[in-house]
Amino acid sequence: MLTKPKDFWVFAYMFAKSDKDNLDADELAGFKNLSTNYGVAGLAGMVKLVAAKTAMEICHECEDKEFGSHKET
Repeated sequence: MLTKPKDFWVFAYMFAKSDKDNLDADELAGFKNLSTNYGVAGLAGMVKLVAAKTAMEICHECEDKEFGSHKET
């Protein structure tokens, strides 16, 4: 998991522990920066990323499976 802003979770592809022990300092800093940016963008920003196909929604509980149908609170 990368971050959990107010209304959604953001997951990033990570690595298998058998492939790599830990993130190095630069990688950790990059993920922290990315996490902050997702939080600032909020749900509206995520809707734009999904619409642009630069992010993918994984939603098993949504009736209509459309990210854009969720309301920001």
